[in-house]
Amino acid sequence: MAFGRVRFSDLVTAQIRAWALPDQVQLELFFYLTRVLPADPEHNLIRVKTPFDGMSAECLRRDPHVKGRDYQLLFRVFIGQDEESLFIERGYYEPEQVE
Repeated sequence: MAFGRVRFSDLVTAQIRAWALPDQVQLELFFYLTRVLPADPEHNLIRVKTPFDGMSAECLRRDPHVKGRDYQLLFRVFIGQDEESLFIERGYYEPEQVE
């Protein structure tokens, strides 16, 4: 079941801005959240208990400028009341160093 629309809370919008991700990572993240996730939620939504309990979307991206740095991003996702949209409520971000 695909969703036609994705909405973002003010909180998650502010979080993404505050993370100061590289432009390429930010573009890939926006593409994932607005195109990939709603087109195939069955394969992109997972049930987690931490850092928040509920349905989440995980996005792992490599930094194109810093060798070995990955961005592991997790977003809490709700299905909208209209059952045709996804609502991304908050995010969790943790940089990783890969050797």
